[in-house]
Amino acid sequence: MAPTFDQHMTLAQQHPAYWSYLMTLELIDALVAEMDVKGVSGAELARRMGTSRAWVSRVLAGECNLTAATMGKLAFALGMRVTTQIVPLDTAAVHAESGGSGPR
Repeated sequence: MAPTFDQHMTLAQQHPAYWSYLMTLELIDALVAEMDVKGVSGAELARRMGTSRAWVSRVLAGECNLTAATMGKLAFALGMRVTTQIVPLDTAAVHAESGGSGPR
């Protein structure tokens, strides 16, 4: 019998890469939500940051390994700042499985 989705998720959550990618996706989700609220396009975000639209597209697609400094610059370009919080893995797993996107 093939493994179930839940079994695959349990295995994935045993690897640090899962948690680092989840954090990236949560940040991207927050950025896109803020861009929508403020009516900021990817091109406008790129202009504000002095970077290319292609780079912003890669970031928003989750294709870049973002540093803390880059996260801060992205948020700043939207008039925001990044905050961090360290929580127990079981708390994060429940939150991720519910489709939530972390504390802002």
